[in-house]
Amino acid sequence: MYLAERSNPSTSDAKRRTELEGLKTECPDLAANIRVEQGEANEEIQKICAKDWSAHRAVLFLDPYGMQVEWQTIEAVAKTKALDLGPLRKLKLKNIDWVIVGGESGHCARPMDPAWVTDIRDQCARAGVAFFFKQWGGKNKKKAGRVLDGRTYDEMPDTAPVARAPRAQRSLPMMG
Repeated sequence: MYLAERSNPSTSDAKRRTELEGLKTECPDLAANIRVEQGEANEEIQKICAKDWSAHRAVLFLDPYGMQVEWQTIEAVAKTKALDLGPLRKLKLKNIDWVIVGGESGHCARPMDPAWVTDIRDQCARAGVAFFFKQWGGKNKKKAGRVLDGRTYDEMPDTAPVARAPRAQRSLPMMG
């Protein structure tokens, strides 16, 4: 489990880092695997992504306080096929036409936090970006459905994409 803080540490950042380090006490069985990184988030995450993830999985938690994650960083995480992201706040949606969100499905699927989905949906609405909610996922994805706040979201971008992105770039893990 990794957490990344913003750069330019201040007194409030030091306090936040102490709070995040407290997760090691709250989760002693995971303490050896929890790292709190302080620095420019995009640089730190790129370093994490550069490691060999072929035999491991992890959740990359991003501290939402003032951090901006660049699209290239999200793509790098997706390319590992082993790191899951959460939560994503303040997405940079400039030049993004379409956001598709969906939970994992299958026997080992992990639940997705509805607050993450609604936050991403709301960011898309504010930015005028098409939002498509694919599924809640789970062991029985059909039973879980795809209704969010009483309706389905099937928005499509105004223009069709010219070229199809490689699979790793099309499917970003959004786990809860």
